[in-house]
Amino acid sequence: ATTSTGIDVTGTVTADGLTVEGLSLASETTAFSTTANSSNVSLKIGNSDTTSGSGNYKGAIGFTRGDSNQVRSAIVGKQLTSSANVQGLAFLVHPNSVAGTLNEALLIKANNDIIFYDDTGTTEALYWDASAESLGIGTTSPTSTASLHLKGSGGTELHMESGDGNSTSIIKHNQSNNSLEFTPNISAGKILDILGTGIDVTGTVTFDGGTTSADLNFGDNDKA
Repeated sequence: ATTSTGIDVTGTVTADGLTVEGLSLASETTAFSTTANSSNVSLKIGNSDTTSGSGNYKGAIGFTRGDSNQVRSAIVGKQLTSSANVQGLAFLVHPNSVAGTLNEALLIKANNDIIFYDDTGTTEALYWDASAESLGIGTTSPTSTASLHLKGSGGTELHMESGDGNSTSIIKHNQSNNSLEFTPNISAGKILDILGTGIDVTGTVTFDGGTTSADLNFGDNDKA
């Protein structure tokens, strides 16, 4: 029925398009069910495109730039395998002020893996492997449970900065000689370099066995 306050429809409305202005509410009287074929959802979004295959986008929510219908960001269902039943959720953003293609920024896969992309939207820069409970930076295959796997061109660095920002420590893998470098204070420089052939120490190292203040001391002359 049509009234002065709006339209009250019992049944299904089929329209070629819909423009809604102002606050809107989509509600369902039955609690949501996690069953894939459940109809107990407030709003279903899909499309009639029958194209099937890994990487194809499906139902989408697009966010316009405000003064037109030009989409500048979107949340989209994404088919991840040859089966249309295996679907993830992609978050896309527009990279600049020039009209063009949206880039994927984040993808939640069907197995709960999460991918963060670089600024191009194509390279998987940070990868959460849900089954391995591991986080990979620069790699899509972190290798062990509850681990942080870093991979980068030329080597990788782990920076640890104090809360006040006055000091920074670095642990670095140097790809050129396959060494592990330790820099407790970046302003003082590297003090320890662990190579496959031994340990290279810069400065003075003191070993304290607990019985004296300095049981073993190697100074600048490398004498015990």
